[in-house]
Amino acid sequence: MKEKALFLLLTSTLLFASCSNNEQPSNPSCQEQTWYQDADNDGFGNEENQLSSCIQPDGYVANNNDCDDTNNLIHPDAPEIQNNIDDNCDGIIEPAVIECNSDSECAGVCLNNVCVDISTPVPNEFVKYYFTHDLTNINIPYRFFRPEGADTVNTEYPLIISLHGAEFFISPENTFLQGDYGTYMALAWIEENNQETYPAYVIAPNIHRDIRGQNYRNWLTEASLDFIEKLLDFILQSENIDESRIYITGHSMGGIGSWYLGAKMHDKIAAIVPLSNAFVPGDPSFDEVTSQIENDIFENLPVWSFIHRADTGASGSRGAFGALSDKGYNIVNTHWVDDVEYNLSENDIRTRIDAGEKYFQTEYNYPCDNSEFCHYAMDVALKDPLLFEWLFKQKKE
Repeated sequence: MKEKALFLLLTSTLLFASCSNNEQPSNPSCQEQTWYQDADNDGFGNEENQLSSCIQPDGYVANNNDCDDTNNLIHPDAPEIQNNIDDNCDGIIEPAVIECNSDSECAGVCLNNVCVDISTPVPNEFVKYYFTHDLTNINIPYRFFRPEGADTVNTEYPLIISLHGAEFFISPENTFLQGDYGTYMALAWIEENNQETYPAYVIAPNIHRDIRGQNYRNWLTEASLDFIEKLLDFILQSENIDESRIYITGHSMGGIGSWYLGAKMHDKIAAIVPLSNAFVPGDPSFDEVTSQIENDIFENLPVWSFIHRADTGASGSRGAFGALSDKGYNIVNTHWVDDVEYNLSENDIRTRIDAGEKYFQTEYNYPCDNSEFCHYAMDVALKDPLLFEWLFKQKKE
């Protein structure tokens, strides 16, 4: 009997010691887990240094998201800084701001006393750059695409300026053009099949949440207009762009920006393509656009607008085209306008394009779950070869 009691005592002691020493016990209540070393004590672990234990060891955490476990200023929650370091572990390295006085001090060019890289991007990928806006002294990021053959002497290509919607005004800088919604307004133009047929430069400026409140709350502010004008001037100085074929497009708030900036820059813009413009009659932005129409600004500014009938902005699009019609401009309605169905065939639309028609209004009626998802007409419009055919015919006289 004494031997049995002694055996039970020894067994209990061994089980307790096993759990205490982070070894897998026979006791099922002691569950083994993988832990990752957090050498810099920033709350994020190193995937390369791990161990298994049923309790959390000192200096270890449950995640393996750190990309530099020697520096507690580098981790997924860290702010991204222009310092040639991936501060927030998102795989994107923000180039350091290099001050300069002349081009000879830069690998690219010296603009507003900051070096700007103008290297050739990987084909069909945007390259991220910064533009120092002298009006506010803010470095504003933008994505830039150079078409194949851009370095060919005496060969010029069109330029597309693509304006994002509210989703990126309120998002962090490192999320730009990522995700399933709101990105195609820029990405469509650099798709391989589109670039093969219609090679063009594409620029997509990014007013993100950290700078939006600093005079850039939308594309209609004085600062936003000044920024786009100066960014365009800079690009024109450094690239082989056909200045007779500069176009503005944009989604949602960028759709409003297409109308507004196109009007303000009508001496340089050959055509605009608003996508799901987010204004309605009575909005200050709507009133500004219709005022520009009434002042004949759009007499030589072609427009092809795309929107879904169920989109709240459809009433604004109809109002703008109503103002164009009141000025005597001929409007080509391709699908629907409110409750009226036109349903022009592809041949009908192409005939109008070949005839030189300048004002096209497209309201879609495709099935969509609700008004929110009906707000992405770009996903249909930018797959329509007729739009590309029409747009690249437009030239500024």
